Amino acid sequence: MGRHPAGVLRPGPDASTGAPPLPTIPIVFALASGPRAAARRALAGLEERGRLGNRIPGGSLVILGHQGATGEEQGAGVLALRSFREQTEPGGPIALVPAPRRGLLGRRGAAKRLVAVNLQEHGGRYPVVSFPQVVVTAAERWLVVGIQGPADLPATRPIAAVAAYAGSRERALARAARGGPEPGVWADLAAGAPIALVLLVGAADSHGVVLAIATPDLIAAELVWLVLNEGDDEGVGPWEDATVQRATELDLGARLPSQLEPHLAAASPTPQAVVVLKELIDRVRLRLGIPPSETSEAYASEVKPAR
Repeated sequence: MGRHPAGVLRPGPDASTGAPPLPTIPIVFALASGPRAAARRALAGLEERGRLGNRIPGGSLVILGHQGATGEEQGAGVLALRSFREQTEPGGPIALVPAPRRGLLGRRGAAKRLVAVNLQEHGGRYPVVSFPQVVVTAAERWLVVGIQGPADLPATRPIAAVAAYAGSRERALARAARGGPEPGVWADLAAGAPIALVLLVGAADSHGVVLAIATPDLIAAELVWLVLNEGDDEGVGPWEDATVQRATELDLGARLPSQLEPHLAAASPTPQAVVVLKELIDRVRLRLGIPPSETSEAYASEVKPAR
């Protein structure tokens, strides 16, 4: 089964040791007419649970992942994050940092001034990783990625999207390691820019309805992204993915399926949307090994379509 499909081979904290319980991680699923409305609905679900970012009064925020004209849904997601933050935590500076247009294959369009981040305590492959200064100095970082990215933007997975901001030297080393004896190297790079919130935004369907998913955990976002992009060939389980394995080793987020708590947003555009969301959450639970939860199931049963 690999090193550890987190939660299957690793037991939870032993109460006899006095170790604190691992935190519950909400994952809010929302459907709405348009990406901005869907994003706001998912973010509202996180706010209800007190998990909308780090809540640092007056602290600076950097929003990563804006793709401009090449990613309409991601761009709308960025605007939704910014407006939501301005309403819920007014006063703090907000910077939008465009993603490198060539992702992990080159740096075009990203901030150029880099500073070194010391990662020796992480025990990763790179003791020092460089990132744009605006990313490093921010009080918190939020990330927007597409659920299904354009073919010319390979860094669409959440962890890889963060790694894409690393300096050229680190990315060159990562390219050399890709497919070699040390898979999951993107997680080593992403460790240099901890993420406080991830928003996944999908493309509109034929009726203009968009799926948005929000979570405060980078690994949780990666796992959900993998489930939504695995197609009919399920192959290796999401927890067995090399990047996820490496990310759990580096303690970048969720470690156990029991930590993950999927929720429906408090309103959906139609009764059919409620059904679609419940089926999607059931699929995510099945693929990620998330045990049933009385809290989320009770919440889901109370969801009403938007009027």
